[in-house]
Amino acid sequence: MNLKLHLTFLLLFLSFYTSYAQYYGGNGFFCYDCTFTVEVGGTLANINGIEASEKAGLYVGIFNSYEFNDTWAIRYGMGYANLGAKIKEYNTNIVLHTVLIEPASVHYTIKDRFKTFLGGNIGISMAGKNPYSEEESGMMLMPDGIKFFDLSIFAGGGYKLTDEIDLNLKYNLGLTNINNMEDSTAKWKKNWLTLSVAYTFR
Repeated sequence: MNLKLHLTFLLLFLSFYTSYAQYYGGNGFFCYDCTFTVEVGGTLANINGIEASEKAGLYVGIFNSYEFNDTWAIRYGMGYANLGAKIKEYNTNIVLHTVLIEPASVHYTIKDRFKTFLGGNIGISMAGKNPYSEEESGMMLMPDGIKFFDLSIFAGGGYKLTDEIDLNLKYNLGLTNINNMEDSTAKWKKNWLTLSVAYTFR
């Protein structure tokens, strides 16, 4: 089931990109002067409030950036991340297949190579597995006991290998209690580290 969901999300992103490239020819979506970026990498996630260890996952993103000058830029777009945590008590995982909407992030480039960035995400838990659920502990759409929406902020840095390719490392800090279990007062907040490679079409 996990593999099928991974492949489904990847297919959706690839379909979006194919349509984009065909009809927009590399210019920014809703922004003629923007650049278009595809980003792929891995995540290392955990959930505060649960006795758990880190869980590795996949990350894919598609973004537009508007560059004010050689130093400042803003970025917006969306992505997919396989998040969650490995629960020590049950020797299993909380799995959250999450769509990430990035309304805006600010990017600052130093000496044309090094960059830092700060922004936020709206998370949508489309599918997942919650072993704590009494109704359904297996993989399901809109997992029981997990809030559908959540918010996080992120900060990170990167290095431009070339004008088109850059390597990025960022950390997302969860702001929302995603615990929607009945009669539970525990606060679950998901946090994750992402290491990714991005290609920008210029």
